[in-house]
Amino acid sequence: MNKLKNNNFFCELLQYLIVIIVILECNSIYSQIYGYHLITRCIMTALASVSLIYLIKQKKTKTNKNIFIIYDILCSFFMLINTNNFSGYGVIILVFLIFLPLLMIYLSNLTKDELKKFVQKFIDVVIVISLISVIFWVVILLFKLKPTDSIKIVWAKPYSVIQSYFNIYFNTQDVWWITGTSLMRNTGIFAEGPMYSAILVVALIFNNLLNFENTKSNFIKTCILFITMISTISVTGIICSIIIIAANIREYASSLKKNYRKVFAVGLLIMVICMAPIGLKFLSKKLETSSAGHRNMDIRNGLNAFLEEPLLGHGINHERKTEDDYKVGYGYSNTIIPVITDGGILLGIIYVLPMILLVIEGCKKKKFNYLVFSSIFIILLFTTLIQYRLIMMLLISISYCLAYDKNFVERDV
Repeated sequence: MNKLKNNNFFCELLQYLIVIIVILECNSIYSQIYGYHLITRCIMTALASVSLIYLIKQKKTKTNKNIFIIYDILCSFFMLINTNNFSGYGVIILVFLIFLPLLMIYLSNLTKDELKKFVQKFIDVVIVISLISVIFWVVILLFKLKPTDSIKIVWAKPYSVIQSYFNIYFNTQDVWWITGTSLMRNTGIFAEGPMYSAILVVALIFNNLLNFENTKSNFIKTCILFITMISTISVTGIICSIIIIAANIREYASSLKKNYRKVFAVGLLIMVICMAPIGLKFLSKKLETSSAGHRNMDIRNGLNAFLEEPLLGHGINHERKTEDDYKVGYGYSNTIIPVITDGGILLGIIYVLPMILLVIEGCKKKKFNYLVFSSIFIILLFTTLIQYRLIMMLLISISYCLAYDKNFVERDV
């Protein structure tokens, strides 16, 4: 009995370890330290994969022939042949040949309650990171707290030096606010705001769309995540958050009596009208920045490169840098462009197919939460640079399992 209890406790710890690795590997400062970033990522992915092997073995899962896993493995071998650089080989072997199949096997064998516990661990870890980052962000802004150290990271050519606060909070970015003044973004432990917002978005998806009741605890967590999202000043993250929260508001409104629904709808409309001018002003300022022009050029150049090798692409992490990346380069502003230029249609299917299946399943069974999940997935694909990060593999795996696995019991949002 004690042996079984200890084993269950160890499995719980391994789940936490996998969740923490998935979060930290998504371009956190700890995975971007200059001179150690490649080996750090290799160790993280290998450790997460070994943990999955142990969990799969303990669960005695049935590894049925999964067409998607078979396709992923076949696609990986084609990519190995088409790739000619060390980092590309590492991504293919560790991420696509090992981690993604193991994660899909493990998740597809979880019951509803086991899935709930797994994603709850992800949410809890992100909540802790959010609280720490918001506290530091507010204290630094109000009391001008001085950094305790500095650290080199590989987030610029050849590196950038960022400010560190006890090595648990980092100042990596400033933005120009609507008034024209500079405001420090809350980037937490990540290399930039969009990376942090991607993690927050995933936590919001898990907390609001994957089989969770509307409890007070979940409401508090949603508020913490949304406040943190606002402090990152990420347009993509804020839009995704509003979509997710709106889906929950829709469910809440549908549970009200008819008369209260009208009052609720009027109050919501007034709030939207009041907030719209601020949102439009912020969006117009965002579109006037140089990053918006860079993003458009990045997409155009990426599509041109894709058309040169549409089926197999140019190889994972192929050399696409030039003297001026934003004039003739590509693959620096979103996920989908480097995916299709690196691996062509063959690799693109791994990212797009689960989302398409989820949309079909959502329409077929009238599951509104599937459509919301797919919408967020699409937004992240086109706005965030996380193509080979473990967090993207988690989203791909859950999307596919939601569309096909009977153990994933969903809540109608």
